[in-house]
Amino acid sequence: MTCTTPDGTVIDLKTASKAWAAGRVEKEAQPTVYSKLYEAQHGRPPERFRFEVVVGTKTKEYRQGDKFLTTKRNEHDWAAFAARVRTMARMVKAGIFPPADPGSWICSPQHCGFFTTCPYQSRRVIAQVLAPRDEQGGNDGR
Repeated sequence: MTCTTPDGTVIDLKTASKAWAAGRVEKEAQPTVYSKLYEAQHGRPPERFRFEVVVGTKTKEYRQGDKFLTTKRNEHDWAAFAARVRTMARMVKAGIFPPADPGSWICSPQHCGFFTTCPYQSRRVIAQVLAPRDEQGGNDGR
């Protein structure tokens, strides 16, 4: 959910299983895109972009983070983002699909439709994913 305030702050509400690491807000693309969209609509860039991250706990209760994660974007950020988009578009047009980082959430059978046929994925890992649950030790007979 995203909203704006009268003072020009763009706010996006996020949920997470754990608190965000320091510096993550500066690596996110969303503030860059949303800031540019805000500027197109209002004729000026937003004063700031703020993530409000609600962190879930093991008891399924939620708590507000100790602080909001705030950033500000400028034309240099937009130019870098646009360069990435142009490069990705050229790669797709050329049929080049680079692999995701193996540690990324997207590189998983739950989130990638090509996981089991991916040439960059370990055959051992794919075999584990395709194996019946009882062969993986996940079925205790109950």
